[in-house]
Amino acid sequence: MPAVVVFILLVYAYSLLSRRIEGTALTIPLVFTVAGIALLLVAPELVRSGVEGDV
Repeated sequence: MPAVVVFILLVYAYSLLSRRIEGTALTIPLVFTVAGIALLLVAPELVRSGVEGDV
C-alpha cells in the first residue's frame, strides 16, 4: 500500500512540474524508473511483499 501512495505522489509532483521540465531530458519513463529503483533500494520490503510465492 505505501508503494501505491508513493506512486500517486510521484504522478502528482510530476504533473505540477511538467511545464518547467518540458524542455529537459527528464521524461516520465525516466522519472518512474529512477523512482522505482530508489524505492527498491530504500524500502525493499514494500516492493517485494508478494514476490516470494510458490510457482
